[in-house]
Amino acid sequence: MMKQTDTSDLVKFYVDISGSYENVSLELSVNHRLNEIPMGEYITRLFHTHPSYEFFYVRTEGFCIQIKDKEPILFKKGDICIVPPFCEHYTYFAQPQSARDSFPFVLAFTFYDNLLGSSRNFFAALTSFLGTLASPLVIRAEELNLPLFESIFTSFEGALENGLLKTAFLDFCKILELLLQREQTEKPMLSKTDIIRKIDYLISSCYMYDIKLSELAERFYISERSLNRVVSEYYHDTLHGLLTKKRMLIAAAYLSNTDFSVSKVAELSGYDSLSNFYATFKRHHGILPSDYRRREQKSKS
Repeated sequence: MMKQTDTSDLVKFYVDISGSYENVSLELSVNHRLNEIPMGEYITRLFHTHPSYEFFYVRTEGFCIQIKDKEPILFKKGDICIVPPFCEHYTYFAQPQSARDSFPFVLAFTFYDNLLGSSRNFFAALTSFLGTLASPLVIRAEELNLPLFESIFTSFEGALENGLLKTAFLDFCKILELLLQREQTEKPMLSKTDIIRKIDYLISSCYMYDIKLSELAERFYISERSLNRVVSEYYHDTLHGLLTKKRMLIAAAYLSNTDFSVSKVAELSGYDSLSNFYATFKRHHGILPSDYRRREQKSKS
């Protein structure tokens, strides 16, 4: 469901992950209103971070992102920027006199828990691609000035002009998908450090989903045997073991700090089978989930 707002507001999308991959729902959130922003003021006056990726598509000149301890990034019309989680930054306009004209035409897409797109393949590719980002990724307009992107950009711009925000969002997803496809055709060789960083990201952010060694090996362009060896040498564990440990930490936190039912905790921890969740929890914590909750509640009283 999308909230309606004045067209002079900065547009930001939040993706609700409660739906399926095929039915990603969007909520439009009002961030700032033009009449509250004096000419030349910062859009966000303080360095801040987000627990999510933030996507910007810049439609006019002069938009800037300042990263803490870095030189400011100045954007041109048509540039795309991806700001990773927990990257301290603020945004502003380089030319104060153009702030009012430019402000409504900066479009920011945000998604939480990294769920974006209409297919599992796209989701897996996107998380793999973004997993190593430690600083903003800037995709310049000239890199996108190719026949490959022409038709989708026409649709995207048309949707924006006509206020079809959900269509614009889905078109933007398609642009990202095309960028991913182009990236993957180059088949870059990843270092062990890159692989470990990607695995850390996937385990911490995507524990609710099945993460298979074979699929990761394909994404990383190495053999399953080589990937398994990297995981074993660095973590002294298997990929399945890492995923299980993360899920058990999440489950324990839910049981200790919420009143969710055990079946809901199992679902939120990535388990489809309640019996499997019970058995895994008992094996990992040495106690059943319901008994664990009672013990934790007693210790807090």
